[in-house]
Amino acid sequence: MNGRFSYFNSESLTETLDFLDKMAKQSRRVHPIAGGTGILVDIRQGIVEPEYLVDVGFIPELKQIEIANGTVNLGAAVTLNEVTQSPVLKEHCSFLVEAAQSIGSPQIRNRATVGGNIVSASPAADMVPPLIALGAEVILQRKGSARAILLEHFMKGLKLTDRKNDEILTLIKFQGVAEGQRGIFYKLGKRRSLAVSVINLAIVATLFKGDSNLEDIRIVVGAVAPTAIRMREAEKILLTGPISKERIAEAAEAASATSKPISDIRGSEGYRQSMVKFVLMEQLSKLLISSKN
Repeated sequence: MNGRFSYFNSESLTETLDFLDKMAKQSRRVHPIAGGTGILVDIRQGIVEPEYLVDVGFIPELKQIEIANGTVNLGAAVTLNEVTQSPVLKEHCSFLVEAAQSIGSPQIRNRATVGGNIVSASPAADMVPPLIALGAEVILQRKGSARAILLEHFMKGLKLTDRKNDEILTLIKFQGVAEGQRGIFYKLGKRRSLAVSVINLAIVATLFKGDSNLEDIRIVVGAVAPTAIRMREAEKILLTGPISKERIAEAAEAASATSKPISDIRGSEGYRQSMVKFVLMEQLSKLLISSKN
């Protein structure tokens, strides 16, 4: 790697899409960036070798935070600090705000973006579990067209997404937490701040009105597989009858068995599997039992 690349500062979405289309037809290596907190590390480590970096961090269409008819529209270039300060997000998905607050330092959050956290495709990306739990879909645009895909399906593997070379992630769309729903985010790191997640998880639960049964639940755990994963077997267990400590323990055991973590400097495979069970029992009890009392 020679570390040399050209920098293209885009001023509009149209200009960006034209450039990506042109470069894709020439089979050139192009990486869109916004904050650049992730891609620059990858360049230094030789993980990626771009010919061009396209800065999309100040394109107005990518900076929106809006809600319409219960649907939140979150621009891909919104910084994590902007997430933490947004009245819309605090009101409609406060646990997503907590996830943003858990990432890095204030300086990093001033640069890092929601879209960057997603397209980094890190198993430990902290914004991904809450967004998948919210049923988020991402909007990808190329010159002349756009497509929507569930975030859960967009994540394909370690450092791998469904984004094509001529596309850019522009928007994340999801329903805010509605009446009768509860959401929670939890991050386990080796220290209180500036930590990469050992595991992270998010839960969105919908309770039948006046009942101890669940209408729906989504449990998403990160850093225990190549991508954040839905714990569907655990969800099924919780949906089969009234919520109890025994049912929660059974669901947590199923989630631990589903996880397929690796061993690294932050934790062993066995430790992570044990923590999935322990943390999920704790957080499910907090969300479904303690909050009702």
